[in-house]
Amino acid sequence: MKNNDTFITQSMLSSYMVVETKDYLELILPFVCMCLPEKIDDIIELEKIQDAIKNKYGLDIPVNVVEKLLIRLCKQKRGAVVKKIPLGYAVNNIYNVDEFEKRTIKIKKSIDAVISKMQKYMYKEKYMKDVSPDKMREYLAVFLDTYNYSVFDDTQSLDSITINKNSESNYYVAQFILSEYENDTVEFQDILEIIKGSLIAKTIYYFMDSENDISKKRIQGTRFVLDTRVLIDVLGLNLQQECNAARELLELIINHGGKVVTFDYYVEELRGIIHRFEKSPETRLELSLNWFVRSRYSSQDVSAYAGTIEDRLQEYNVAIIQKPNYGKNINAQKWHIDYAQLRDVLNQQIDYRTKREEYYSDALIHDVDTIEAIAYERGNSKHCSIFNCKAIFITKNTDICNTIFRLYKNDRFRNGEVNFAMSDVDLTSIIWLSTFGKNSDLPKMKLLEHAYSACMPSRLIMKEFLAKVHSLEESEKISQEMAIMLRSHYATINDLSEILHNKEGAVTDEVIYEMERRVKNRAEKDVKVQLKKEIDELQKERKEVEEDRDAIEQRRNELIGEQRKTSKLKQDTEIIMDNLEKKRNALSKEKEEYEKKIEYVRTKQRHIINKAKNKANLIKEITKILIYVVLSVISLGITILFAIGTWKISDLTKVSLVWSYVYVGSVSIICLVITIISIVKGLSFYVSKVTVKVYDYCYSKEIKKHKELFD
Repeated sequence: MKNNDTFITQSMLSSYMVVETKDYLELILPFVCMCLPEKIDDIIELEKIQDAIKNKYGLDIPVNVVEKLLIRLCKQKRGAVVKKIPLGYAVNNIYNVDEFEKRTIKIKKSIDAVISKMQKYMYKEKYMKDVSPDKMREYLAVFLDTYNYSVFDDTQSLDSITINKNSESNYYVAQFILSEYENDTVEFQDILEIIKGSLIAKTIYYFMDSENDISKKRIQGTRFVLDTRVLIDVLGLNLQQECNAARELLELIINHGGKVVTFDYYVEELRGIIHRFEKSPETRLELSLNWFVRSRYSSQDVSAYAGTIEDRLQEYNVAIIQKPNYGKNINAQKWHIDYAQLRDVLNQQIDYRTKREEYYSDALIHDVDTIEAIAYERGNSKHCSIFNCKAIFITKNTDICNTIFRLYKNDRFRNGEVNFAMSDVDLTSIIWLSTFGKNSDLPKMKLLEHAYSACMPSRLIMKEFLAKVHSLEESEKISQEMAIMLRSHYATINDLSEILHNKEGAVTDEVIYEMERRVKNRAEKDVKVQLKKEIDELQKERKEVEEDRDAIEQRRNELIGEQRKTSKLKQDTEIIMDNLEKKRNALSKEKEEYEKKIEYVRTKQRHIINKAKNKANLIKEITKILIYVVLSVISLGITILFAIGTWKISDLTKVSLVWSYVYVGSVSIICLVITIISIVKGLSFYVSKVTVKVYDYCYSKEIKKHKELFD
């Protein structure tokens, strides 16, 4: 199969995703239609359709799925291209290939534009001499296969073309992708469509037998177990792009009902890596923890960070669990893991950096424990996907996933059970497609993560580099200080990539000398930059000092002027104080005299008032007595007149009437006295009024005589 055809197929899958579909199997229908016989009523043979789809488009579809797709074509309401017949299926109408071919031509032009531009980029950057289009397609295909994007079958034959230059070719492709991304070109979007198409194809293969639309599925309690490498991405301890992709994936899992966990031994494994980074600067280049360098963490900061891993993982909703004891499950389950077999197979197939038979690495034991735990948690084999499989191991090491699948394919996975382990790319494809309508940028994040990763030297190149540095240090061709700098500074990683282009076996003495020269130049440049920075700071400080000095001088002059003003004000104040003192003394004297006058006046006033009151009261009493005397005289005169009149009357009458008159006269006198008393009482109000007026008049007259004392 041609590489270009693979790229076209993947891009077309991505383009069909834009169109509303019932489920993701419908994306394959146009490819099936393109492989149908060309005459109406021709019999459709399932195996031939299967082979045609595989050969033309690289889609390896099972026969039962081909039949399922033909049934869908039969059920189309208008212009069905397939019909059901007793012997199977036949062509009902000729499929209109115009839309498919237009789409194919458009995508082919886009891919050709990508290949052409990559060809020009390689020539411009002088990365290689042979820059043919076929070589560019091969390099792009190797890049996709290396980072687990490719889904076609002939990747092994494809790898053999550039198997010895895998890292080198991926470096070239990654540099091209990053250049297109930074310039935001159309070609980058075309590459992204290929990536999206490969993720779609992966998901279709995972759910080939499913009738359901996975975009409507939610995760039903599945626990996703993360290994140490994925934890590094989640915590953002390496490349920023890896962090972005991991956290986006984490958020999608949790939002769809999944649970993200890790075993405590992976946390301890990560803690051990961090402590190794802290205590052994010479090994830092081999560890994926360059965030500590970017953040300028000291050894104390790194050590403190190691103690906070649990809290940081909790912030991202990653729970830490312990492996339970599965001894009771062995008898309860019909099938269980052969622990020793799994350990030995993984040790043989996976590079755990130690192959000694008498020793198994901690990383190997941890992965075996995880697979065993997941197998026991799932129980006996049954059809399940990531949405309902109870537990699944997520790792960046695809070799582990492939080894586990081959080892237990017949026992577990051939009946539709999802693998115990899955790569982060495969999980990304499924989770991304289940949220396709939300326009997630996860494919772009993943592409950039792998592009930046491809620019980093491989483990083999780093091993060669460190060995060469050690050799030159022992032969004293480079200094010990320079050797330490080359082994511990992350800047040397970029230098190594730029010089070697990630070519394995190309680390020579000249490469180390060139890196030494770059380190020295960078150090000199850093010193110059630092000196310039310090000079600028000194000049700035000098300017600030001069400005402060001018300000101080100006302030000193202002203070002198203020001092003069203060002296003058002081003199004026002293004069004013003297005048005030004189006035105060004069006022004090006047106050004393005034108080004496006041006391005299008050004494005089009291005497005059008492005198006036006494005189007024005397006149008042005399007036009252005179009024009562006058009234008494008047009453007495009336009484006398009455008595005389009565006496005379008694003389002219008989003696018998005398006593009568006496009684009458007595009663009349008594009545007269009572009447006079009543009159006196009635007149007493007016008498009092008159006496008060007399009192007021006499008092006022007496006060007016001494008016000046009361003003």
